[in-house]
Amino acid sequence: MKNIIRYIDLKNVSPEVFSTMWEVDFIIDIQVPTIFQYTSDRVLCHLWEPPRVYTNISSLLLSKELLDVYMMRCYAPVDIFLRDPNDNTAYVSNFGYYIETPDVTNWIILHPDNNIHRKMDSISHSILQDIFKEKNIKTKHVKNDLFLRDPVDKKLKKFVGSLYRPAKNNHSYSDMALTWKFDVDVANRVRKVADDENIKLKKFEVDDIGERAVGLSEIYPTLNREEIELEFVNRVSNFFDLTVKKDTLLKNEEEKLFNRGKIRLEDKEWQYKGIDDNFGDSSYE
Repeated sequence: MKNIIRYIDLKNVSPEVFSTMWEVDFIIDIQVPTIFQYTSDRVLCHLWEPPRVYTNISSLLLSKELLDVYMMRCYAPVDIFLRDPNDNTAYVSNFGYYIETPDVTNWIILHPDNNIHRKMDSISHSILQDIFKEKNIKTKHVKNDLFLRDPVDKKLKKFVGSLYRPAKNNHSYSDMALTWKFDVDVANRVRKVADDENIKLKKFEVDDIGERAVGLSEIYPTLNREEIELEFVNRVSNFFDLTVKKDTLLKNEEEKLFNRGKIRLEDKEWQYKGIDDNFGDSSYE
């Protein structure tokens, strides 16, 4: 019999849980291959910055123009940021950001082989591309993103993003976000406030982000979201010769994730400036 992979569909999660999923392996003790699937339960913008930069983004997080958007700084527990091409010791200082809604599906995959995180990322992209190809949808893989061509304006537009890293407990970690509907209005408003406050956001050099990003179902409205998401989970599992076992978090695991996220969201030194002194390895406390 094949070994199993836990498939945990958290469905729509609160900002407290959402904010801590990128460090999930540091919060709960994951011993077996696991796939998490989740969406935000509201319109949310999360931002992340290279380590030890400490940009004050309080004016963006507290902007009156963005009161309808839950704004947060997220923690990335690894050096995932681009280097300055003119100085290999320096980071590109722009913020990364992502607009999340219930129409964006996120996956996190954890595997007990500590040397395959890059491979996991590549395989995840390939599997999605194969699924779309079977539906006559052509996509382009560029670095950690997938693009498709808008049939109206003929421009390539991003609809998938990913990250990968080594994980706690000698595991490998990869995550992926698939946007079904892109909230271009929120994204443009976040970008405008950031520009007004002289906060540099990473991403495409366009005035309207709708020129470079889109939701999959906006171009292909007849796609079955549930079918595609389940197919992705099954094919990832099959690649690693694992059998999917639907599972849930234990009550104390849910509490650990929520409590960690709540503390991060309430810590102004962290949210405003990225000062992480009050955190660190939780050691599954």
